Amino acid sequence: LYNDAVALTGGQSLDGLPTVAQMSRQLEAEGVKKIAIISDEPNKYNNRDIFPKNSKIYHRKELINVQIELSTVNATTAIIYDQTCAAEKRRRIKKSLLPESSKKIFINEHVCEGCGDCGIQSNCVSIIPVETEFGRKRQIDQSNCNKDYSCVDGFCPSFVSLEGNFKLKTSADQSFINDLNTKLTDPVLPIIDKSYGIMIAGIGGTGIVTIGAILGTAAQVDGKGSGTLDMTGLAQKGGAVKSYLRIFNDPKEISTIRLSYNDTNLLLGCDLLVSNDDDVLLTLTKNKTKAIINSDEVMTGEFTRNINFSLPSEEIKNNLVHLLGEENINFIPTTTIANKILGDSITANLFIVGLAYQSGLIPITSNSIEKAIKLNGVTPELNIKSFRLGRHSFFMKDKLLKMINKNENIISTSQEEIIAKRYKFLIKYQNENYAKQYLSLIKIVQKSEKDLRIDKNLFSQAVATNYFKLMSYKDEYEVSRLFSNEEFINQINNTFEGDFNINYHLAPPIFSKKDPVTNKPIKRSFGPWLLIFFKFLSPLRFLRGTIFDPFGYLEERKIERQLIKEYKSRILAITSKLTSSNYSIAVEIASTPDQIRGFGHIKKKNIEIAKNCELSLMSSFNGHI
Repeated sequence: LYNDAVALTGGQSLDGLPTVAQMSRQLEAEGVKKIAIISDEPNKYNNRDIFPKNSKIYHRKELINVQIELSTVNATTAIIYDQTCAAEKRRRIKKSLLPESSKKIFINEHVCEGCGDCGIQSNCVSIIPVETEFGRKRQIDQSNCNKDYSCVDGFCPSFVSLEGNFKLKTSADQSFINDLNTKLTDPVLPIIDKSYGIMIAGIGGTGIVTIGAILGTAAQVDGKGSGTLDMTGLAQKGGAVKSYLRIFNDPKEISTIRLSYNDTNLLLGCDLLVSNDDDVLLTLTKNKTKAIINSDEVMTGEFTRNINFSLPSEEIKNNLVHLLGEENINFIPTTTIANKILGDSITANLFIVGLAYQSGLIPITSNSIEKAIKLNGVTPELNIKSFRLGRHSFFMKDKLLKMINKNENIISTSQEEIIAKRYKFLIKYQNENYAKQYLSLIKIVQKSEKDLRIDKNLFSQAVATNYFKLMSYKDEYEVSRLFSNEEFINQINNTFEGDFNINYHLAPPIFSKKDPVTNKPIKRSFGPWLLIFFKFLSPLRFLRGTIFDPFGYLEERKIERQLIKEYKSRILAITSKLTSSNYSIAVEIASTPDQIRGFGHIKKKNIEIAKNCELSLMSSFNGHI
């Protein structure tokens, strides 16, 4: 693995590091039979003369194929994988050592099925969940993205790439940003009794160690003593990181740095989950510790493997409140605020520092903190804005929350709203008659519940969401409609500003080539002209399901239509046999389509899983009649 950085030491380059070509020559000299050089930028190796004759250069997308090919060679083979460490690459971009990419990936949430294949392909924690009216979908955390782009390889048409001269749009107008420079009265600083312990808990790659270093430097600028101890272990981007910081009245008083039992005066919880780690909790005490904690959920790497993974956020909050007392803890969605107001979620941690300072919880002057930010040298203007925004938030938390929640979609909670929104959607999807078919089944199920005098409406609600899911399957007409409607274009324009072109990444079933090894369709990129085709195809959805529908003869479309018929028949069958004893099983049966996510071969696999689950549940249901 050639990632041009020394691990666990801050990403320094290694003196005397051999080049990839030199490594391949050495391997040849040692008797390696065949050598594969894999890179995310294979075009940079134009001079093939510097490589041995028994070597070949491939793009990283061919990694699996290369491994299969080399496994047939009855001799020693080697792969040199050349790619800059993703986290290090992001650091270099922040420090302007590498140019910022002019390309960003964006997900059309309405097209996304929440199947998680993008996470499997990229193993990237910058793909985050977003809860919508129609279930959990995916989003790209633009501030945290490594510009790796392998998520696009997920078999899903919801990904678009934007290229050009543009940036993230913020929710705040310029006058609000200018107000951050207005003078604020400094709070009364806390008294240092022997030492003042600050626990900084967060995620690797988001600047936790940097926050400790900035505050430690600021303490020294103030004439105080400080010491930091960073507990990073093997934490990579997305791993838990803690920085222990002690501040002393005088540099001569510096002693033990590590925070132990009851040592923490201030918890800067930059991540909710890490703030609840045992080694953090052991240092807290109700009579002493104050806490400022980011209430936003940041998913762990488990989310890339488990599409239904969720954090026990309320349990964590309750645990911290129980431990410290409600009056000693301040939960605030700092990631969302930093993203929407400043356009960069990485600044969220300095926002927390600013809020903690103005709350009178940091024994260092604001001037010294800002000087330390400038000395750090990484985007100082933006980081100072974030620090000042945190300070202002002490006085206008409600205004900030109102600003970031503006124009947010409200997810339906009542059954009436859930059904009404889906009914209206199906009219746009096809027509009113199609939507009435949806309502017809719902009314039958609701009547059955009423006749049984069941207080709960879980069964009818499961039918309302899952029957809709099957009826609104995303064929060529629907994908075209969801890409060409104003809602998607407005969503992009509300997220970015500047000049850019939109490229689409699809694997049309009629035209797609297949991977020679996996036999799965290969996605292709299409330019902005594809929007014209989408606008042409979308109005033709009246052909859907008719003999004139050219896509209706595809196997996938036949299966999707059959699933709707089977679901309706199954619900009618179990409704006629519904009792209070088998009600809960009926709810599970009605919910099985939730497992059917994705497109193409991904969807086909999930259909089999759902059917096996359904067979088992039906057997149990019939045993409770």
